[in-house]
Amino acid sequence: MFFAKYLEDFFSGKTTVKDRSGNTLTANDIDALYIITKHDGLPMRRILSIQKPKIIHFSITTLGNTKYEPGVMKWQDMIERVGNFIKQGLDPNMVTLRVDPIVPGITKINEVDALIKRASEFGIKNVRFSVMDYYRTTSIFMKNLGYDYEKHGYVKVPNTNGEFYTHAKPEVIKGISEKMLQIANKYGVKLSTCAEPGVMPGITK
Repeated sequence: MFFAKYLEDFFSGKTTVKDRSGNTLTANDIDALYIITKHDGLPMRRILSIQKPKIIHFSITTLGNTKYEPGVMKWQDMIERVGNFIKQGLDPNMVTLRVDPIVPGITKINEVDALIKRASEFGIKNVRFSVMDYYRTTSIFMKNLGYDYEKHGYVKVPNTNGEFYTHAKPEVIKGISEKMLQIANKYGVKLSTCAEPGVMPGITK
């Protein structure tokens, strides 16, 4: 809500911001908005009212209203809200559906199929997905829910600073990407990933 009000004030000329060099920016210096969101309500309506081109990524994991995303609405309701925004004038060509992240062993591929099908019916042609990575806060949350990383195909891999983090095995990512590509081809949408290694040809990284 704060972010939407801030943008609204900025583009109406009520406030300015400074860039990293300390230069003052006004609404005239901004060409477009690039937004990634899970929100569907008043903040999103405020943002859509701003008279600038918009690229919007709606993140819908299919796990809303479950113990994994208890504060998020059901995916069936969320995609209908997105569809309503499109009916009200949001260009579907500037919308990306993010199934982000997919949780191995938890995300149901038939629900992802139904989600992408409905998105395509609203004219959405871009879908992006990722496979859940191991972050400290995420891992604590998931382990408290009984999620077994090793059981679902996660291994420790080194990162750039010599420490380790847990990532799904290449064969797990490959299997998920195969299913996602089949769904994308079925509904005629373009599929991309959020920096996933080991994906199938035909998927944009």
